[in-house]
Amino acid sequence: MCNGIIPRDNILAERAFERVQAMVNAGQEAKEQYLRNAEGFPSLVHINGLAQATSFFTIDKEDRPHYLTDIAIVLNMEGVTDARSLHKRALAANVEEYMHLTRDVMIVAGWLKRYAQAYLRTDDVT
Repeated sequence: MCNGIIPRDNILAERAFERVQAMVNAGQEAKEQYLRNAEGFPSLVHINGLAQATSFFTIDKEDRPHYLTDIAIVLNMEGVTDARSLHKRALAANVEEYMHLTRDVMIVAGWLKRYAQAYLRTDDVT
């Protein structure tokens, strides 16, 4: 971090932390659903690809769009502000853009998963 330059991953991690912190005071069911989404989404992307995973998560069921909207907010990309716009970007991207978008989404999903496991998990496993 020489010369005041902050690595992009640090910025994404900080934004992801803010999104998960916003869920800490949510109801128990909402926290559990967010944690399930955070734990399941990366695998879904690996198995099915970003376009199919975002398609599945934009279905208005079990508050999955909220999780994708958090990914969009953390990414802070022009024109990508919510779950639907993230899905549309994945569908419209050429191969190179799709690969970069997938990489970026997976970085954010990794941070959301780590923070959700740390701050939203309720079982006391020691």
